[in-house]
Amino acid sequence: MVDLLGRAGLLDEATDLIQSSSIEPHSGVWGALLGSSRNHFRLDLANVAAQRLTELDPANATPYVVLSDLYDIMGARKDGNQVRLLKETLRVKKNPGCSWIE
Repeated sequence: MVDLLGRAGLLDEATDLIQSSSIEPHSGVWGALLGSSRNHFRLDLANVAAQRLTELDPANATPYVVLSDLYDIMGARKDGNQVRLLKETLRVKKNPGCSWIE
């Protein structure tokens, strides 16, 4: 549901849904909010989602990569570089993607 609201640009409603839920949101919920925040340029919500994702899965590089890219897009390159430096300092690695299609 968070993903659907996020894709529709209803990020505040998605956040309200997460906060009003009786169960603790898992990493997929925060990942959906992070992705939608990036797509709709909501740095405020991206920071919250990235923070929650790193708490749930400290070895996951995705929040760092998405957040640093969003900072760069928004013109805050210094902040983007700080996020990348934090990722390197914590030794969080992003696994490169691969494709079987040639």
